[in-house]
Amino acid sequence: MTKKDDKIFRKIINDLSEEIGRIQAIRGAVGINPQYNFNDECRIIEYIFNNALNLRTRCDGTVISSSTQGWTVNYIRQHKKYKKDEEYSINIYFSFVETDTYD
Repeated sequence: MTKKDDKIFRKIINDLSEEIGRIQAIRGAVGINPQYNFNDECRIIEYIFNNALNLRTRCDGTVISSSTQGWTVNYIRQHKKYKKDEEYSINIYFSFVETDTYD
């Protein structure tokens, strides 16, 4: 993980710390791993974030996704092929359905 990647990951974890109550409420309501705590969620996010970073070098396309346990990370870039130090954005969300309007 580069410094840029680490900075993005730390921002994601900071955002999670502000929304952990909502995540735990959703897990409790649907009954899928309601015992998970903040550290468990961080480990899951770190795993799929690193997976997306690894996939970016092997997969062609402008969007690369990795997901598990309700979490999805989308790695979005402008070019289909990986270029070292490319510009990219990360979209991460928590949902047990394919799409969510967050309303």
